[in-house]
Amino acid sequence: MMRNVLTSVFLSAFMWLAGPAGVGPAVTHAQGCLSQSQTQALVASGKVNPFSAYYGGLQQQGQVVSSCLTQSGGGYAYLVKLVKANGQVVSLTIGAN
Repeated sequence: MMRNVLTSVFLSAFMWLAGPAGVGPAVTHAQGCLSQSQTQALVASGKVNPFSAYYGGLQQQGQVVSSCLTQSGGGYAYLVKLVKANGQVVSLTIGAN
């Protein structure tokens, strides 16, 4: 119970400190992330898997804080930030094709 409370407090503080310049749109745009409409079009066309296909597995590793789709080499990848139960922030790149 206490662990859940501490995790919630940490996530709230992290999101407050990160704000728009930390994890939000300013960072994702700088990383070359595609817009939501571009992502939706690629998912609808079948060129990439929807993020929901990966979300369940990611939740087992920690709390997903942010995600976006980007071009990676000849394909696409999701850039994901999550916070593990121990408070560690992890950045992952997951192939989306």
